[in-house]
This record gives sequence, C-alpha cells and structure tokens, in this order.
Amino acid sequence: MFFFRRKKSKIQVVESIPHGSHWSAVLGEEPEKESQAILGTIDQAVQNSQSATVFELKKGRKTQEIVLIETEFNAITVSVILVENELWSAYPKLNSSLFPSQHKAEIPTVLEWDNHIEAQIVAELFRPEVKLEFFATDYLKNKDKYVDAKSLHLNLSGIAYAIGIGGAESFEGSRSGIKFAPNFTGLFPSEYRSEYDFIGEIKEVQTAKFLEKDALVLYTKVCGTEEEEFTLPLGVLKSSVERTPQKGEFVQGAFWLAGNTLK
Repeated sequence: MFFFRRKKSKIQVVESIPHGSHWSAVLGEEPEKESQAILGTIDQAVQNSQSATVFELKKGRKTQEIVLIETEFNAITVSVILVENELWSAYPKLNSSLFPSQHKAEIPTVLEWDNHIEAQIVAELFRPEVKLEFFATDYLKNKDKYVDAKSLHLNLSGIAYAIGIGGAESFEGSRSGIKFAPNFTGLFPSEYRSEYDFIGEIKEVQTAKFLEKDALVLYTKVCGTEEEEFTLPLGVLKSSVERTPQKGEFVQGAFWLAGNTLK
C-alpha cells in the first residue's frame, strides 16, 4: 500500500487587508472632492471599458457572477470589480504595458482575502531571505498560477504617495534615527501590508499623466547590490514631489506595491 503526503496549500485566508488611499495618490484632489472624483473615474472606466472578463465564484450552493473591468487612462490602468452587478472594489495601478519591470520570484505564500477575490502575494527575490508582499492585480484571472507555480515571472510597480529628495542622511520614514551608509538603499514595511517606506537611487525619469494630471515615473533602485539590484517604476503626481529628481540622485518616500504575472 502506498501513502501520498498531501501537498500543503500556499493559500492563507486572511481578513481584507487595510491600506492607504491609492486613489489620493493618483487623483490629487482635495479631501472634500475626492469621493466624487473616485466615483466619476470608476464610472468612466465602466463606460469606456477596454476589457471585461466574467468569472463565477461558488459560495456554498450559490454561484456569484463577477466581472473584472480594466480601462487605461494614460499612465494609469483602472480596475473595477463588480459582484452581481454591484460595485465591489476598484483600484488604480501603473500601466504595465507602458512601464514594464520584470522580475522572477519564488511564490511561497498567497494571502487570499476572505472575499476570495483579491490577494496579497509573498514573493522571494534572489534568495529566500529577500521577501516582499505585493497586491496581485490579476488574482481573479491568474489565481491558479499563483497557487500552483513554484516561481513566476512578475511585473512589479509602485504608486507613490509622496517622494522627497535626499537619501539615508535625511531619511524620515519608519526607521528614522538609524545610522545608514551614505549610498544605502532599502525597503521598510509600512503599517499596511504591501506598502513600503524606502530610500532609493534614481535610475531613469519619465514624464507621464495620471488621468489628466502631470506625473512622473521614476525607475528607482529600492534595494539590493550591484549583482542583485531591485529597481521599480514608481509613479507619482508631480505635485507630490519636491522637484523633479535627476538620474543618480537619492530619494525617499512611501509607495504601494502592485504586480501581475507575465506569460
């Protein structure tokens, strides 16, 4: 008689994970106008949909119809999730076709929200000690890939809440007060999962539009050595940056990390 050990599931079901205001980071509206601006953008995304995918989610004896809508607005892609034709979730992300950033990573854990629609992914870059979490913008479409594959090729990017000029000597994030080397770069987990404080070095600067507002996409080395350099495109409103940084300058700030699988 043969006995087979059941493969341990990667999935850990967690309560929906709180996060910062991603919409504030791309809309740049006054607080009293933000809700109206968000709803207006979601309505535009639905009306001008470039991609709509229908899924079925079984809950007990019931089956729910879920629709994922994705619409590009310049540098930003807006994703809208409808459950039984009611708005469930909506979030902006950097347009990965315009600002690619490819990385190979091991996937040891999937933190699936208790709605079974969204998830954070734990990824190991370079080696097991280098872990980070990102929000999977394609989890509805590619859950099986995240769960079944040992490693994946990913596109990762960040939307920054604010970016300041200056490196380790003036770091004001979650580790302020600690002495760092002059050219130090690094990521520090925020109070919210998949969000990070950082010190980074600018590798490339591109101008962009977040919906209709002026923005920058800063390819930034956020950690690693010369052999294991981790560089991300960080999108940020121009109004949320002290000034446009130059290649080679060091910057600091906070961003939300999102990603998707590559074919």
